[in-house]
Amino acid sequence: MTPEDYKKVVKEAMQLGATTFGLEGGEPFVTKDWDKIIEACRPKYNQVIISTNGYIIDDKKAKRCAELGVDTINFSMDSGIPELHAMNN
Repeated sequence: MTPEDYKKVVKEAMQLGATTFGLEGGEPFVTKDWDKIIEACRPKYNQVIISTNGYIIDDKKAKRCAELGVDTINFSMDSGIPELHAMNN
């Protein structure tokens, strides 16, 4: 989806009463337009939550998220290594 697609979906969802939008599944920071997608969620009006594995987030991305108005960034503690993943459960 493009940032414009997200804008349309968010607008329709807000008309139905949605106030919280979560970006997750895969890795939200992989897409080059991640900041435009956050903007499309209208963070000044809605709660925006990002779930990430933390692999490619850095200080610059974290600061940009704060500037945009992201409310929460969740970091996954799961492992792709079965033995380590089982230790977290």
